[in-house]
Amino acid sequence: MKVIRVTEGQSLTDIALQEFGSPEAVFMILQTNPGLNLFDDLYAGQKLYLSGPVLDVTTVKAYKSKGYGPATAGGMEAAPIPDIVNN
Repeated sequence: MKVIRVTEGQSLTDIALQEFGSPEAVFMILQTNPGLNLFDDLYAGQKLYLSGPVLDVTTVKAYKSKGYGPATAGGMEAAPIPDIVNN
């Protein structure tokens, strides 16, 4: 079993993509972390346990080779809805 620490702004989907290559791996993460809920907010430094097969090796290798760590939850605030003007 692998143990990781969540970085600022990461979601379960981000971690699933980075570590397993597929958003479907969110459910594997939930299975190995009892008490964690699909809709829980993660916090920087939170410890997560990972177990299971890599689902898409190409995606995982791409993240690792470029040093990418997706963090889509960071700074994502609701944008104002623009006014629609009919001409």
